[in-house]
Parts: sequence; C-alpha cells; structure tokens
Amino acid sequence: MRNCVAAWCPSNALRLLELDLVYVQGLADADPANAASLITGAGFKVAETPVHEKDETALSLPPGTSGVIEVDVNLTKLAGRKVAKKILVHSQYCITGGTTWVKGTPSAYAKFQISDIPLNSLVRVQVAVEVGKVMGPWVDAGEIFVR
Repeated sequence: MRNCVAAWCPSNALRLLELDLVYVQGLADADPANAASLITGAGFKVAETPVHEKDETALSLPPGTSGVIEVDVNLTKLAGRKVAKKILVHSQYCITGGTTWVKGTPSAYAKFQISDIPLNSLVRVQVAVEVGKVMGPWVDAGEIFVR
C-alpha cells in the first residue's frame, strides 16, 4: 500500500503529465493535418501561432547622422529560407519622383547604409536580392524624408 501512495505523489503525477504531453506532441507532429484535434482530444490546449511577420524592408535614419539612410532587408522573405549560395543586396534610390534612379553599392549584408543623400529630400528606395548569379525583382522599400 505504501508504494501505491508514493506512485501518486505530486512529483510523479507531474512526470506522468509530461510523458503524456510528449506522446501527444509526437502524434501531432506525425499527423499535422489532424494535429489540433489530436491535441484537444487529449485534453491539452493548442498553442497559438504567432502572427508577427517582419516586413520585406525597413528604412530608418541612423541617429547622429545626416544625409544617410539605413536599409534593413528581410532576406528570408526576399530570397527564401534556405539559401546556400552567395547573396548580394542591390539598392537604388530616387529623389526626383521616379525619373532618375541612383544605384547603390551592392552589399553582402542585410543591413546597410546609403550615404550622401541631399538633405531635406523625400527619397524612394528599392532593393533587389541576387542569389548566386540570379537577380531577383526590384522591391519598393518605401519612402523616407532625409533631414
């Protein structure tokens, strides 16, 4: 009788619950189409999927600088998840309303700066990702007022 009471102590109950959780997670991973019903059928709550997704590009003005734009490119979104080839990020900007584009220096980094921008101008930026030797399409990164 003493062993039966020890089997149901709180620490053992917690271990059994953890084993159940691991088992149900394994079943859900093996059958993604029915995962939610398997999990709820076992009495567990299905975790919510995060909905935050980083934008393709982000523009900012670095503090303490003037005439500089910082560009942050989401390579996962523009080039794909698993890329083993060399990646270059090309940029171009326009301050004339779209009539004349100035090409920037290609960057091997997802975060880079474009400098020598005239002050007090509205700048439109585009980026394109080159994977290997294949150039992707130009994507509007947005507009920013340089001061």
